[in-house]
Formats: sequence, structure tokens, C-alpha cells
Amino acid sequence: MKQVLTLLALVLLTSASFAQTTASEWFNKGYAATDYNEQIRCYTEAIRLDPTYAAAYNNRGNTKYNLGQYQPAIYDFDEAIRLDPTYAYAYNNRGLTKYNLGQYQQAINDYDEAIRLDPTYAYAYNNRGWAKHNLGQYQQAIYDYDEAIRLDPKNAYAYNNRGWAKHNLGQYQPAIYDYDEAIRLDSKFAKSYLNKGQALVALNRCQEALEFFRQGEGLDNSLNYHLQDKQKAQQCATSTVVTPSVPPSTSSAGKRYALVIGNSSYRYVSSLARQPRSDAETMARRFTELGFTVTTAYDLKSKSELETTVFDFADKARQADMVAVYYAGHGMEFGGHNYLIPTEAKLERDERAEVEALSLDYLLARLGRSQARLSLVMLDACRNNPFEGRNRDLGDGDYRAFKIVGAAPPRNVMVFYATQPGRVATNAGVFADAVRQHLQRGTRLTEFLMNVTNTVDQRTGQSQAPFQSGTLFGDFTF
Repeated sequence: MKQVLTLLALVLLTSASFAQTTASEWFNKGYAATDYNEQIRCYTEAIRLDPTYAAAYNNRGNTKYNLGQYQPAIYDFDEAIRLDPTYAYAYNNRGLTKYNLGQYQQAINDYDEAIRLDPTYAYAYNNRGWAKHNLGQYQQAIYDYDEAIRLDPKNAYAYNNRGWAKHNLGQYQPAIYDYDEAIRLDSKFAKSYLNKGQALVALNRCQEALEFFRQGEGLDNSLNYHLQDKQKAQQCATSTVVTPSVPPSTSSAGKRYALVIGNSSYRYVSSLARQPRSDAETMARRFTELGFTVTTAYDLKSKSELETTVFDFADKARQADMVAVYYAGHGMEFGGHNYLIPTEAKLERDERAEVEALSLDYLLARLGRSQARLSLVMLDACRNNPFEGRNRDLGDGDYRAFKIVGAAPPRNVMVFYATQPGRVATNAGVFADAVRQHLQRGTRLTEFLMNVTNTVDQRTGQSQAPFQSGTLFGDFTF
């Protein structure tokens, strides 16, 4: 909920022409000034003396932004970029200004360029995440917040914003974890207190919510977006009727189905360090213990076998209360689509993926049509490039792992990847072990996802972090 404008730091030139030095002195005066009008006067004088002074245009644009003069600010950022096309700060600042004009996609385009010019620019990732957030692209926004936090672990705004994206996905407990971290990093961050209060109301923890509303209001009493939830918390806290903490539809009752696929015996590529079939067999037993009707399929040889298995399962699981799919084996991305690879796929040319492997899109579409209330797809497949060294078209490693590509998963279908998009899960079995550890009776789905993520992150020294894609409108108790 916070975006960051970037000012160029104080510039001191020791060996330049008199005009340039004078321009720099005016720039420094503008940077030191606290009055906006004085800042503009100083930066304007610097530009008059040196019309090529890109930083002066950038900073004058920042001041105009702070005054709410968005279009004049854009003119200054345009000029800064014209003078210096590699000026990442100016792209970021122009993007932020366009965001405030409601031009979210144009803002994203500017943030994209800022990140291309400076891949370590944490603020640009945070700002791009917030623009995507406002377009309803919550999971994509989370990916940007993840990167902002990786680059700047003390960025309280990125934690708060990531929490709010999870909040909008109905992932209230994971959101609370992020709000807590934002508060730890900045104990005066009022919105994080209020946001946590709202998440607690959603979980029916009303008395706790009221305390966080009180703390947030004490830090900034001008905020009012939380008042409706505060009223709900007050009514809930004083009511003698105990309401359930989750809607009836999130109970453990109802039909539950699981499809478990383990492909190990690959004929044309090297086997995996840890056998997927073994992990899949363990997972099938765990789902059976939890009351799921389990369908197992091991070492499926062809796309046709994979397709038939998925079709028959989705038909059987129609209108189920909960559907879970666990796939262990090779997987890859090609041409904007993710693929599950059968054991006898040759893939002698990259485009053969379309005819020899099963598109993840097909699996997700079948689950969407099954009209199950909630579906979870776990992909323990981001392990390595199965055809590295065999296919000359594989090039620089674009096929090493799944990516977030194509359309978003259908409503109430969540895809849980073993690691982040475009990365390889080099720590064999860690994801499967974490899933098995936290797949326990009585655990809520949102808690399960967060627990697995944290466990894998910790056990791999933060080198591997599972990733979620999709939107769930509800919860489920295993």
C-alpha cells in the first residue's frame, strides 16, 4: 500500500565548468530545501544553467508529484529519460505518477523498464506489485513483492503489501504473518496494524482485532478504511453467540478426491536423484489416511495416458468438496505453456512438447470444469532441465523449470509449485517432505500452504521457496 518515489542523492562536482558547478549548486540547494516551491525554483535554475541536467528534471518531477501536479511531473520525467535513456529512477518515478493517474498498465510498463535497467531495484518491484494488485492480479503482485523482499529484507512496505495481496486472496493467516513482519520492521506503520485487524476479523478473532485497530488508530487517526470491519469486530466481541471461525463450507465434511501421479522410469532422459514414484506413493497413503478417495497413476508413458488419467479423475471428482492433485516427475516450460512429461517422451525438438507432453493448462481446465468447491494442484516437478544437452534448441536454460505463463488458473483452483517460477528445485525431496509433514488432519488449507512454504525456505537456507498461483474463495480443513 506504499509506493516509493526515488530522489537522486546530493550531487557534488569538484572539477567541472563554472556553469556546471553553479548548476550543481542550485541542484544541491533544491535537494536540501524543505519547501516545495523553493525546490522547484532551485531545480529550475539548475536546468536553466544546464539544460542537459537529467537529475534536475527528475527531482523537479518528484517535487511536482508531491504537490499533486501529476501531468507536469510526467513532462519532467519524460525529459529526464530523453536525456538519459538508462535512468532507472526516472522510469520508476514516471510509473508511480501514471499509477496515481489510474494508468496502471502504463505504470507497469515503466516499472518493467526500470527493472530491466536495474534488476536490483527493490522499490520498482514493490511499485510494480502494487500496480498489478490494483488490476486484481494478486498472485503476480505477490511474486513482485517476494522479489522486493529478497532484494531488501527490511522493506516493511513490501511485507505489508504482500500481506494485503494474500488478504485479497482469502489467505488471512499468511497475510497476518506478513503484517507482523512489517510491524516488526516499522513499529509505527499504522496501516499494518489496521490490516492485521481486518484479517483477524475475517478469522473471527474479534477481541484481538479490536486491539490492533486501537493501536493503528493511535498511530494515525486519519485512516478510516477499516471502520466497517471494526464495527463487525465490536459486534462479534460483545455477542454471546459463538459464530464459527470459518464458513460451514470450509468444514472437513463432504466428498474429497485426490489424484497422485509419480513418474520415475524415464526412458530417454536421466532419472531424478530422488524417485518421484516413492514420494507419490507416500503421498497417496497420506491422502487415504485423511479420508480422500485416492486415484494413483505411476510411470505414465504417453501424453494420451496422462490426458486420460486426468479426464477420468476430473469426471469422478465432479462437484467434490475438495480436490487435490500431486504430481512428481519431470516438468518444463516451452512456448508460453507448462508441461508434465510422460516417461517415454523423446522431445527431440522443443516444439514436440505440444504433442508428447501434457499441458498444465489441460489439467487446470478439467479441474475448473469439475466444479469442485476447492482444488489444489501440487507440482513437485521444478527439478531440472530433463533434456539438457540433448536438444540444441534448449539454449540458455529457458526450459529448466515451470514459469507463470498463460491465463490464470480457474476460480478456486490453486497451483502450488515446489519453487518460484523460472527456478530449479535443486534440493531433492524437500518439498515432498514438507508437504507430507504438514498434511495433517485438522490443518486448514491456508495454514498448510504457509507452513510448507516456510519449512522449505528454512531447510534450503532460503534458496528454494514454494510458490502459489491462483485464487481461492474459501478455505478447507484436512
